[in-house]
Amino acid sequence: MVEFEIIQPDDWHLHLRDGDLLESVILPTSLQYGRALVMPNLTPPVSTVDMAIAYRLRILSALQRRINQAELNNQCIGLDRARHFEPLMTLYLTPNLSNEEIKRVAETPEILGIKFYPKGATTNSESGSSTLEKFYPIFEKMAELGVRLCIHGEDVDVTTDVFSREEKFIEKSLAPLMKQIPELQVVFEHVSTSEAVDFVTQNKNMAATVTPQHLIFNRNHLLAGRLYPHRYCAPLLKKESDRKALVKAVTQDFNEKFFLGTDSAPHLRNEKESSCGCAGCFSSPHALAKYIEIFELEGKLGNLEKFSSINGAKFYNLSLNSRKISLKREKWLAEEKFFTNKSQQIVSFVQDEVLTWKINY
Repeated sequence: MVEFEIIQPDDWHLHLRDGDLLESVILPTSLQYGRALVMPNLTPPVSTVDMAIAYRLRILSALQRRINQAELNNQCIGLDRARHFEPLMTLYLTPNLSNEEIKRVAETPEILGIKFYPKGATTNSESGSSTLEKFYPIFEKMAELGVRLCIHGEDVDVTTDVFSREEKFIEKSLAPLMKQIPELQVVFEHVSTSEAVDFVTQNKNMAATVTPQHLIFNRNHLLAGRLYPHRYCAPLLKKESDRKALVKAVTQDFNEKFFLGTDSAPHLRNEKESSCGCAGCFSSPHALAKYIEIFELEGKLGNLEKFSSINGAKFYNLSLNSRKISLKREKWLAEEKFFTNKSQQIVSFVQDEVLTWKINY
């Protein structure tokens, strides 16, 4: 197959940051995806409906400035698609979340869920919690109103091995939650293990996002021979058997529970290549090309549309995108450099790699 068409995809897990960094990374996502679910881990965290709506307006303003700049530079390819991009929002779960605010979330179509972060598990997660149990009354109200819970599923106890955090979180926190409140709709974000695949598959009201890095890399690609900081993410890359379980889950013919969520998380180059590097892969410019490669390697290109464009929208009870995109086989070098307005570089997780698929604008 040289060229094919799918419903325009959505990215159901995206970090855009704020300010200068936001403006530097918004355009690649808007050129490819119809919608994106934006994570709330800013400083301070986006913890109220008013904060989420204000953040959404900043995203749209930053996007418009980038579109205007591209037009001035006669770089107009794909801009019509970018103009129709829709950011959707999440709230950061805190103990202060009231029933009235949960009701506002349920009544605000631009906000799709509430995000749980384990305290200290990843970037800007200091406002998170080490336990789910204390939030059960909140979760019961969310279930009653149909508000979805997005979970970063890692156990952050200091005695837990970093490669076992996801498995331990399922055992200690997620399994008891789903037993106690089975009607709660939960997205297990960026799953990275075979145990997570099995757990999601077995629970009726659960779904999961899967990142490109967890589909193409295992922990040897992060640590063997040398350290590759731009592949460092949370949760960490796992064993090859885990990677294969994820690939099987997303490419299978009957997949309805797993969908595209890049977890694209931009950091400045000096923050990644440092003595205490930040977790997060900047993937938005090249993630879709890598997803396509995975499906092609498995002989399952026909299932890409379900994973990228259908399953997520159905889980969030949204209509499918009306637009389509054309994808073509073409080799190209992922060499585009991304800089902030202050000339600080952001590096893609596949920088300088030859890719084999791209959007046919």
